[in-house]
Amino acid sequence: MYTLNVGDKDLTRVLPEHHFKQILPNNPIFIGRSWLNQKNQQISRKQLEVTATSDGLIVKRLGINPGKAIIKGIEMDVKKGEDIICQHGDSFSLILDEVWFEVKSDMNTKKRKREEKTLCKYGEKCYRKNKDHLAKYSHPHQKKQKKLAPEHSEEGEPMDIEKYEKNINIDALFDPLDDGYNGFVAEDSLPIPEDLQGGKSLAFPCLGITDHNIDMLVAARVLVESVNRFLSDNEGEFRLVLVENNPDVINIVKQEISDGRFSIVEQDNAIIVNLKTLAGSSCSYIVNESDWRLKSYGSLKINNLVHQNAGNKFSQILKDRYNTANVGDPKPVPLQNGSSLLKNEDVYWVISVVPPNLNPSRPDVIQEDLLEEILRNTYMNTFKRFQRLLR
Repeated sequence: MYTLNVGDKDLTRVLPEHHFKQILPNNPIFIGRSWLNQKNQQISRKQLEVTATSDGLIVKRLGINPGKAIIKGIEMDVKKGEDIICQHGDSFSLILDEVWFEVKSDMNTKKRKREEKTLCKYGEKCYRKNKDHLAKYSHPHQKKQKKLAPEHSEEGEPMDIEKYEKNINIDALFDPLDDGYNGFVAEDSLPIPEDLQGGKSLAFPCLGITDHNIDMLVAARVLVESVNRFLSDNEGEFRLVLVENNPDVINIVKQEISDGRFSIVEQDNAIIVNLKTLAGSSCSYIVNESDWRLKSYGSLKINNLVHQNAGNKFSQILKDRYNTANVGDPKPVPLQNGSSLLKNEDVYWVISVVPPNLNPSRPDVIQEDLLEEILRNTYMNTFKRFQRLLR
């Protein structure tokens, strides 16, 4: 049996045959064949996703084959798409009755301190992420929300649409007392000068047509519907700037959107990280087409360029603050001093969002008949995040 020790920052594994600890700095970690040098083909390369928390471990089963867990002395079966919270003394298997892990934690003292905190008066309606607020008040409903969070499939596997909330109510994500920064406080971000050109402008690509196999005409139609609806519903001196050079998309958009607050930069969408210097169009807010891991790698061109130009602090803050992202749920991050995007392009905020996917070589493939609704929600939620940040 393997032992997973949970400390303040590091998740370690103890190998029984060698009796030593190996530090695992990444959180979460993925456990599978390669991690344990297993040759059993029934075990996926990413069979489990394990995240250290103040309660112990959250274990998410990503692989197809089921496993078992013993929680507080009760044995249970755990299927793909299910997650469990393991505390000190609990155990779980990698697959069926093979390869067991025992959890050991020094978090019991911390848990008692947390339980002694005053219950937040807003109850389940509280969505604040301010560290001081979370340290002072107890939020027991947040543990339940973790169990209900959608899972992400492996490459080539369909999304479990039953666990995906198609109609995300973006307004419910904000505490009415919050400042609209989705958990960031004023000192986290640099103030945007009031006279800055592009200070109230959002640049975004046509989502999903580059890497997610969304038909260009469908993507253009949904984009037009979303932009027109948002502009119709909201007054103000803001701008939406589409960065796109596909002629089919551009022709449709030009014919259907007449609002003066909308414009197009007719260049490759990779220029979104150089709008000021190469296109002469400053936008202090840009949309980053990301994937659910919120990391820079693979074939996502815009995502890689954003991470390269936004700086190491951006990548670290994005991952630390949100960890992962669900389709259609945008994640804003303020840029810090030292970022070339901030210094050279006057970009102050990056909003990362995961579009719906029809590409079978990528994770979370959706049913095609759900595409337009989910894509429309993705645009509207992103625009609403931008609107909140302007307040």
